[in-house]
Amino acid sequence: MRKKRWRNRKGAGLLALALTCVLALSGTGALDSQAADAVDVNKNDCTLTVNASELEIALDKDYVNKYDGSALDAKPEDVKLTIALYRVADIDVSGRYTALSYVENEKVVMDGKERGTFGQIVSVVNSNTTQADWLAMADAVSGAVESAPEDAAFTPKVADKANGYTVLFEGLKTGLYLVMPQQVETPYYMYNFTPYLISLPSNFYVPENEESDDSWVYNVVSLLKMESEARQGKLEVKKNLLDMNGTPGSNSPAFVFKITIDPLKGEMEERYEMLEFSEIGTKPFIIEGIPAGSTVTVEEVYSGAGYETADGTSNFWKGVVGANDYSDENVSAISIDFTNQSDGTTTGGSGIRNHFFKDENGSYQYDGPYGSHGGSQSE
Repeated sequence: MRKKRWRNRKGAGLLALALTCVLALSGTGALDSQAADAVDVNKNDCTLTVNASELEIALDKDYVNKYDGSALDAKPEDVKLTIALYRVADIDVSGRYTALSYVENEKVVMDGKERGTFGQIVSVVNSNTTQADWLAMADAVSGAVESAPEDAAFTPKVADKANGYTVLFEGLKTGLYLVMPQQVETPYYMYNFTPYLISLPSNFYVPENEESDDSWVYNVVSLLKMESEARQGKLEVKKNLLDMNGTPGSNSPAFVFKITIDPLKGEMEERYEMLEFSEIGTKPFIIEGIPAGSTVTVEEVYSGAGYETADGTSNFWKGVVGANDYSDENVSAISIDFTNQSDGTTTGGSGIRNHFFKDENGSYQYDGPYGSHGGSQSE
């Protein structure tokens, strides 16, 4: 079975660019690089060091209280990053590439259009090949790694706090390699990486710099970059109505809830939800799209004319909402209950549901008493 194209579970658009402290997209040939020496194609002791120390830095930034800077209790102590490595092309003495057979026919797609096969494109790379070209090639070959022969697939390395989030691949042949850092899940965030190609050896000659070195480098260091993405949680609110007062005009009592979401990062958000009842019973609603780790308050700000909070219950809830996505897909939302009863009066009333939609700037716009506008909404 072929592996799907590299994606995180939110889609490729959320993946961060994987940058390197070397020209990972170098090795474009002696004619372009102006290297003084030929590539030693028989060398089989190249090394690749992958440094992911920025992951630890990101954790220190992400798991802090935005109000006082203190560390969050949920901060993971030992996050592990798995890094896989595959050889995808040979390199000749002049620095030109020839794709290995298991990836040579993979289609390279850019801007929704096929640009050719990996074998065709990688064989003609030069100084005009862009970073976007290289990333498209990396995406293409990442879909074929399950069929990599034994001598092209290397035992994945694990970067963690103990090794300073730095791993070393040794005993490598010359050639072009695919580096595939795996997505990292933590309680509140996902850390995303893009697979990228790196050449062994690499060459860092810069024609405009008279002091730049034109020799081939067989021991290469790569520094990973990443983006953090807030995981998502949800909250289920159940509204229980124990009885109805039967007052004319109050056969559809309305109950209004104010939801305040205070995320770990960014501004506080307010939402409103209204439920109407035509009979005794329970009605739920789901609050979705809550950034994991947010402190959420739910308050029943209007309990319906002629109704009150039931004895022994509360009209207010506050708590931290965790993630229930990704590997926790089967975890149910937190569920909370609000219960009302008739207050014994003959007061009646009803409600009108006003509709608001969130525009492209993230602002809520009024859309009438019922509304038909698509997108996120608030009442």
